[in-house]
Formats: sequence, structure tokens, C-alpha cells
Amino acid sequence: MGEPEDDDDPLSGESRWVRIAVLASVMVVFCSVIGLWLTWALTTTGETASVGFRGGQRIPISPELARVIFIGAGALLLVVLAMLFAGGLRYAWRAPDPSGSPGEAGLNLGEHVKWVGRPGWSSLTGAPAFLLLLTVLGPVLIGWWILGTPIDGLFGPRGFWALLLIGLLFGSIVPAILFARRTLSSWVFDSLGTVAVTDRRIVWLSPMRGLAYREIAGDSIIGAALVDRDGRRGWVSVTQQVGADVEEHDLFGLSDPEGAVAAIEALSLAQARELRFPVTGGDLGA
Repeated sequence: MGEPEDDDDPLSGESRWVRIAVLASVMVVFCSVIGLWLTWALTTTGETASVGFRGGQRIPISPELARVIFIGAGALLLVVLAMLFAGGLRYAWRAPDPSGSPGEAGLNLGEHVKWVGRPGWSSLTGAPAFLLLLTVLGPVLIGWWILGTPIDGLFGPRGFWALLLIGLLFGSIVPAILFARRTLSSWVFDSLGTVAVTDRRIVWLSPMRGLAYREIAGDSIIGAALVDRDGRRGWVSVTQQVGADVEEHDLFGLSDPEGAVAAIEALSLAQARELRFPVTGGDLGA
């Protein structure tokens, strides 16, 4: 039996590897702050330094001794962080793990495909395209800048900025990617996976494994229309009844969009006919 989840845990409901990754990102941020402090201490020049309480008597010490004190304090802080990280790892590992593939098996037994297409990268438009590009280019550019810094430059101003960028990367971009991973992966799947119209539903299948990660039930579809066409691909809009509300789903970059619309409309009519005239056992035996 797993341990009960803590209601105050902000990572409640996240998988074990996400908890560990977020914890590691926090530790990297703290290590970057310590690194910035040590870099400032080691690169600061001056004849003398002083220690003491604010407003009280200060004792002058040599720069060499000041650097030894800073390095010792930084090492002590790193040891404390290592102990906190070990404790956090134990907690993350023992916490209930709700992980599991968000996708389900592909097509169901007896399900017949009426139309299938691969949208490709043309399905990425507007904000999703910009955010996905920023998610990829941000870490790449920061990593490229850091790797381009020579070894001797790490102990100067470039080292200071490198540590600052590492802290910003693991303090903002990496956690954002971890928490939004399902949305980001669905955008990638939309571009690399396939869309199929079957005799039961519209289903999105992931690349490689062919798992169903999104679907629209056929009995909830009101209609479909071709909104725009650009060469061989088109933009199809699907109207779905969700309770008392109506939702619009845009399918961008579909090849053979007319065929997709025809298959979706046929699916909607077939499901409506089945709901209106259900097949009974007597009908089967007739």
C-alpha cells in the first residue's frame, strides 16, 4: 500500500520522475547561486577585506584569507544542499506514483478505419508553434553560449553570466517544460502522428507506438466543414456536442481534407442513426 498523498504537496499527482527532475532543477538553481557568490568572491580584487557585524567593529583580513573563508562556506552550503537533495529523493521515490502512459491502446478490436491522414508540421500554427520553438531554442541557445565559453573564461565575467543563465534555465524553462510536458508532447504528436476517422470516433494516434492520446466520440459530433485549403492540405473544423455546450475543434494541415470531411459526416450520420434506431436482439435474429 502506498503512502497517502500530502494535500499541501504542489507536486501531488505528478509522476515520480517529474518530482525528481523538479527537485534536481531546484538544486541546480541553488548551486548556481552559490557558484555566483564564489565567483564574485574569487574575482574581487583588493588589498584588504574585513569581517564583522553591521554597526560593530570590523576586523581587517587579507584577501587570501577571505577567499578561504568564502570557499569553506560555499563547500559547507554544498554539503547541506546534498543532504537536502538526498532527503528529497527519498521522499520523491516513496511518494505514490500515479505515472503511467497517458495514451491508451490504439484502435479497438473491430474498429474500422474510414479515413487516415498525417497532418505534419503544418498543423503547428499560432501560439503552439511559437511556444514550442521557444521551448526548443531557449535551452539550445543557452547551452551553445555556455559550451562556447573557454575554460579560462569560466573564472571571469563570462563564468558569472554562465552560472546566471544556468540558474535561469533550471529555475524557469526546465520546470515549465516539466509541468507542461503533456501539452507540449501533444503538439509534437499532432505533427508527427496520424489522425484517423473510424466507424466509432475521430482518434489521434501517437507516432512510433500508435497510442490514442486524444479522441472525439462519433455520437458527440454535430458536423464538420472545410474552412480553408492551401494546396494539398486543408483546415477542417469539427463541431462537437459536450453536454449542453458546443465546442469547435480545428484540424490543421490535413491531406485530402474533402475526404476527411466526408468521413466525419458519414460517422456522425451513422452514429445518429444508431442512436435513433438501435439494433436489438430481435433484429439480429430476423
